[in-house]
Amino acid sequence: MANCSCLPIEALLKEMIKEIASLKLGQSLTGYVASTGELVVIPDISADARYTLVSPTEAGLRSFAAAPLRSGTKVLGVLGIASRAKSKFPDQEATLLGVLGSQIGMAIEKTQLYQQSKLEQEEIALVNKLTRIVTSSLDIEEVYEAFADELRKSMPVDWASIVLI
Repeated sequence: MANCSCLPIEALLKEMIKEIASLKLGQSLTGYVASTGELVVIPDISADARYTLVSPTEAGLRSFAAAPLRSGTKVLGVLGIASRAKSKFPDQEATLLGVLGSQIGMAIEKTQLYQQSKLEQEEIALVNKLTRIVTSSLDIEEVYEAFADELRKSMPVDWASIVLI
């Protein structure tokens, strides 16, 4: 393969992830898509000044397309694809990429909302349990001990105390 890096794809992927992680919002094409929420199709990445990543060009990649991962008006990330062929992505594929970006974005947001809801439920359950402990006895030492024990079970701590002033 002409103009193709000899690095294994796994090594290139790791390098690309490092490069992308170091970018600020708006930098490179991926950052541009993230900040503007616009679908981008680049027939020749070597001719586009916004394309700043080295790794893909080392792999011989020529064309690039990226779609925002969006849920409503909120951009959650970017879905990017690349090809070794110049001008690889026709309008139909770009449209499909945009639809996929929207679908993936909605799925990500639903997953995040579910995880947030689950965490909030766990926190409420802990508060309820601790409230029951506090109201379970008139013996303050017994309450302190049970309260601290429950905190140790529920949180990654080695020690818990209650100090009155």
